[in-house]
Amino acid sequence: MLLSEAPPERWCGHQATIPCFSLDDHLLIYTRGRCGSTSLQLALRRALGIPRLPYVPSIQPHYPPRAKIHTREVATSYMQHIPSNTTLWLVILVRNPFDRSQSIFFQNLARHMGGSLNYSQAQLAVRFTGLAPELTRGILETLPSVLGRSIESPTYNASTRDAWLVAGSVRLLILRAEDSAYWPNIVRRRLGLEITLPEYHNVGARKWFGSVYKELKAHYAFSRKVVAHALATDDMRRLYSEQERMSMARRALHPRP
Repeated sequence: MLLSEAPPERWCGHQATIPCFSLDDHLLIYTRGRCGSTSLQLALRRALGIPRLPYVPSIQPHYPPRAKIHTREVATSYMQHIPSNTTLWLVILVRNPFDRSQSIFFQNLARHMGGSLNYSQAQLAVRFTGLAPELTRGILETLPSVLGRSIESPTYNASTRDAWLVAGSVRLLILRAEDSAYWPNIVRRRLGLEITLPEYHNVGARKWFGSVYKELKAHYAFSRKVVAHALATDDMRRLYSEQERMSMARRALHPRP
């Protein structure tokens, strides 16, 4: 059912206490990338019955009301252009930082290589090592800058498999890539939208550089410093259990083919 076909008296959020998403609202998917945002973007586009939900890579003089953005600077600019008294649904996607960093490393590298990665595994490892500290940074630390005010990020709720906060006109929904099988139920409950995620969309291991990507992923060991910094981010402390964090750290430090 498209949003335009839904009855007007719809209530969502925690215990159905706020109006569901409306086409009068703004919607921003904010993520550092490689967290399932393309699949969610396509699913929301179909649910809303709109031609596209665009990815905005750079600061613009004007923004569409619904967008996907990967950087703090662009997200901050987007927020500054939202009219006052407008409801914003801010959907943040996160993922195991070690898996995400390797995935986005290959995506960005392949984008500039014209279909051929002219690097040995050793060269790729050296190049990745230099970028790993930046690629494993969290996203929740950027929220005060993006929103223009102090905000305490919600913690992960294992029973609902999300983190949820209503702060004034902002509805903040944080989803973990590891819970993507539950996203349709969560989006239905929080936004009142029926979505179907496309299968295996934009999966790095299935792309032309997949074999090289899998080889590095199977053998690369992160430094203890990078692992410690990644584990200390708000993303990890607020959205993953201690058991999950320790499991990620063990695999990052001691990969097994």
